[in-house]
Amino acid sequence: MRVGAEGRHWVDNSTLGNRAYFQFRETGTQSETGAKVIASILAIDPLVYRDRGNYRCRVDFKEAPTKNTRIHLSLIGKNFFNKK
Repeated sequence: MRVGAEGRHWVDNSTLGNRAYFQFRETGTQSETGAKVIASILAIDPLVYRDRGNYRCRVDFKEAPTKNTRIHLSLIGKNFFNKK
């Protein structure tokens, strides 16, 4: 989504509820085509042990191919050990 442009954001409320939100910001750099590079973040707060696992992000663009990204979230820390 371009900064200042209209866009829709969808999240599965049964998975993360209202603990998840999407942030984006311009990085001040440009791609090889001259487009602004946007940093995007899915923030989860508070993070709980059951949040570990695989996530998929899909972004549909008006004038470019859809981009799919998959990531595996592992949690490391004393508060997450020995949890089921």
